[in-house]
Amino acid sequence: MITRQENGQRTVYLMQNFHNTDYKAMGVIHPDQAFESVYDFRYIIEVTAAITAAAILIIFILVRQQTKPLSKLIENMRKVQDGRLDKLVKVEGTQEIRELSATYNDMLGELDNYIQKLMQVEKSKREAEIHSLQMQINPYYIYNTLASVKWLIWQGDKEKSVQVIDAFIQLLRNTISNKNEFITLKEEIENLKNYVLINQIRYGNQVNVDFYVTPDCEEQKVPKLILQPFVENAFFHAFPQGEKGTISIFVRQSDGLLRVEIEDNGIGMSSETLRDLLNKKNASREHFTGIGVNNVDDRMKLIYGENYGILAESQEGRGTKITVCFPLEK
Repeated sequence: MITRQENGQRTVYLMQNFHNTDYKAMGVIHPDQAFESVYDFRYIIEVTAAITAAAILIIFILVRQQTKPLSKLIENMRKVQDGRLDKLVKVEGTQEIRELSATYNDMLGELDNYIQKLMQVEKSKREAEIHSLQMQINPYYIYNTLASVKWLIWQGDKEKSVQVIDAFIQLLRNTISNKNEFITLKEEIENLKNYVLINQIRYGNQVNVDFYVTPDCEEQKVPKLILQPFVENAFFHAFPQGEKGTISIFVRQSDGLLRVEIEDNGIGMSSETLRDLLNKKNASREHFTGIGVNNVDDRMKLIYGENYGILAESQEGRGTKITVCFPLEK
């Protein structure tokens, strides 16, 4: 076989000797022309490309069907990060994905049950706490109140005696007898008014307390005994040595919150004294309960979350302002 390149074309010469003779047979082949007539290369390429594309599409569809349950599982996991524990996934797909989905659903159910139990435990703890606070009525306050009533009776001031006794009975009834953790703001304000009345009769009317409550706030629920510690502290620390002054309580709805501001025009305090007051745990003998200001802040965070609490502002000689915000009931 001899191959030559002539005029840009490849030519193949095939030669064969005849047996026992001197004759030879020669054939001439032009490969490019020969195979071009036999094979349509463009057609072959198009068919190959079409088959390859179809195969890739089929593989993609099969893989997509197999991984779709996994994608749904991942999507639901992202929703769980937002606290949505009710997003169970459908158990489907390959055996491995089915087992993974079933395990995920079981884990989500157990997590939801655990959170529900934890919330119930926290609720029970709060109920136990409020019950404990109700039982912490300061005995010295009771003794002193009863002594004041005795003194009024001895003085013959029956009208004031009856007022103190009625206010004291209402105060005890609403704090000890009422087992509810939450009461309406109207009831909490009524407790404050009874407390203020008792103190004014006992210590005089040097400290005046004004209430400014918008009507749309009265039926909103708040934790019991949540505002009283602030009024108590203002009553006994803002106006020393019998100084006259005013405590103003403003209640309104603002920015989707129930906003309570307790403000006095007393002596005020430095930032260090204010910090000590916020960290103080034991109330003085004059207080109705042993609830401190820091107890209120802890209760707010326990009930409503870390974003809630108290904001205290004070300047020496310019009074003190306490702000407490509650989420509105819908």
